[in-house]
Amino acid sequence: TLATVGWLAMLAGDPVLSEETLSGSDDMWRELDDEAQLSRSLSMHGMTTYNLNDFDRAEAMFEESSDLARQTGLEWISEAWCVYGLAHIALARGDMVTTDRLLRATLEYSKSRGLTWGIGHAQLSLGVLAFMMGDIGQAVARMSESLLIREQLQDARGICDCLGMMAVFASVTGDHRFASVLLGAAEVRREATGQIAVPWMQPMLAEATANAERALGEDLA
Repeated sequence: TLATVGWLAMLAGDPVLSEETLSGSDDMWRELDDEAQLSRSLSMHGMTTYNLNDFDRAEAMFEESSDLARQTGLEWISEAWCVYGLAHIALARGDMVTTDRLLRATLEYSKSRGLTWGIGHAQLSLGVLAFMMGDIGQAVARMSESLLIREQLQDARGICDCLGMMAVFASVTGDHRFASVLLGAAEVRREATGQIAVPWMQPMLAEATANAERALGEDLA
């Protein structure tokens, strides 16, 4: 679908194509008056839009998508996917309390409905939140669970995200050699899929890479 093409374009590092394609998808389903497909399209468009730091617009997309999903019986969109997206908007705005509440809601709903992908997504983001709050132990535990789930699902992008974030954790604890190994493994997988790290993750990965290069360079000098 156009929505899927738009999402993949964002992951391939082409935000212009992503926006054009997803906007076209939204417009098409509006014209066809297909509320279920419009909900799906808006939910995906919201994800790409918050990743490009247009938070107010992304929030409006998630809210409209949720309303349409409830009307058309797509509960997983309204109660998991959009809630997850709204959690990341809250995180970007620095609202940790709301982020935690929304991510835990996503996790509990996903567990109750057997949505393995939702559990994997929520645990990754709760791991990131724990890291940002200074709880490395919880961060590692949640990221490890997310990685196991992504491996079970053969989710190549998700595996890369987990490896990358675990490298960030290792970097902060001073284990730069392990961080370097994890960053390398993530990069090899990304190159194989032709994707880039999601934009919100890129600064953390760049910092971990720079720290590892500096530390290992000094060790080898």
